[in-house]
Amino acid sequence: MSFATHARPAALVPAGAGLSPLAWLGLAALLAAGCLAPAVLNGTPPVFTDSQGYLDNMAQFRPSHMRAFGYGAFLRLTGGMASLWLPAFAQVVLSVWLALRFVSLEAQRWPAPLVLAAVALLLAGPLPWLAGWLMPDLFAGLLLLALLILGLHWRRLGWLERLVLVGFLCGAASVHLTHPPLLLGLALAMGGLALLARPVRAAAGRLALVALLAAGIGGGVLVASNLVTYHKATISLGSPVFLFARLLEDGDVPAVLAPACAAGAAWVTCRFLDRLHIGADAFLWADDSPIREMGWFEHFYLEAATLNPILLREIWPAWVGGAVRRTLQQMVTFGLGDGFDAEGPHMLAREMPRFGLDWVVPLMTASRQYDNGLLPYVPALLADSIGAVALLVLVGLGGWGVARRRRAVWWPAALFLVLWLGNAAVISLAAPVHDRYGTRMVWVAPLLALSLVLRAGRGAAEWDAKAGDVARGRPSTSHAAAAGAGTDWN
Repeated sequence: MSFATHARPAALVPAGAGLSPLAWLGLAALLAAGCLAPAVLNGTPPVFTDSQGYLDNMAQFRPSHMRAFGYGAFLRLTGGMASLWLPAFAQVVLSVWLALRFVSLEAQRWPAPLVLAAVALLLAGPLPWLAGWLMPDLFAGLLLLALLILGLHWRRLGWLERLVLVGFLCGAASVHLTHPPLLLGLALAMGGLALLARPVRAAAGRLALVALLAAGIGGGVLVASNLVTYHKATISLGSPVFLFARLLEDGDVPAVLAPACAAGAAWVTCRFLDRLHIGADAFLWADDSPIREMGWFEHFYLEAATLNPILLREIWPAWVGGAVRRTLQQMVTFGLGDGFDAEGPHMLAREMPRFGLDWVVPLMTASRQYDNGLLPYVPALLADSIGAVALLVLVGLGGWGVARRRRAVWWPAALFLVLWLGNAAVISLAAPVHDRYGTRMVWVAPLLALSLVLRAGRGAAEWDAKAGDVARGRPSTSHAAAAGAGTDWN
């Protein structure tokens, strides 16, 4: 793994901050050890209740009705059938690669202690707890980092590295059902920005195409897997069920369906109208939910797909209003520790034998997490405080950059905040607000905030000037460029 910077495909530029390749290797080892530490402490990589579905996808090597197939395929391709440590280690390697690559690109003019500070921020935040967690939540932040690298440093990357990053984005788009619409929304936002903001037209337009390509390929993989397996051309067979559950909470579904049921409609839902005054999570996951008697995801999704348009015609204002409220709430909701309790190991210990993964049971029952012994070690207060401060810094510096016309400051902030908003908005359409949905991206905020603080300082004017020279096709004469340390982020 190389952290050297490519100004052109054939030209190597020192990695910056006065650090030798050996020093970067040491930082990589330090970050990798920190990211593996929670899993080592637990005795096995931590899991969540949803991990059951992904491990099922891995074992059967086919999509399920509830989970994106991409993560199950990732688990299998990285050796999850042999050991849960292998996919956890693969996630750590991806985390170290993208995090330190971003730092090395931003650190051309940083003193070495600031590089150490960047690594310390990563270790103090949620990243170590997400990196070894057998859940796709990590990939939302990695996707964000890859987009930041491509959006801010395209001209300094070689063609091979660009292709690798775009390929990673295409793969990451398939590991969670929210990723294709998130990337599609980013493509639309960047396309609009390319039309409205001339200073970042090239970068925004490029990023729009990259996001559109990743959404198309990642979403296409999910559609193809369902088409081959179930003969249904859809990203997820379970999506109608998730939306139906969301509509239960946002509107009075029994009242809407009652007249048709009284007229003799043959929907299985008609038999359970008196039990449908419940929330989305309760309908989907509670032990006494009627969904199990309604056919669970495997059978109810067809009826849900029929009922949802009927329901939306009547209660769409409540659904839209609820989505707006949830979006705003999700944007300020994050908390490390959500999902690290004992429920996940207990579920895996109970369910994995029927998927042919009996060897998982002793790992779960022997873990600290099985008895809620992992939660006391989660640095929630520190990690969440760092994330909150970083978000405020990004919002503040983004506004300052717009007011001062400092594109080297406002453009990275805008890119992060668009994705932060998009993440909350996509979730709000079909899911409740949860801490972990914010945590999966907030760990990147301190890293970017540190960079923007430095961009807003002495070196930012030179970066702005150089970006302008590059955009006009003239070689820059700045001191940074002469030293081979310019930032061709546009």
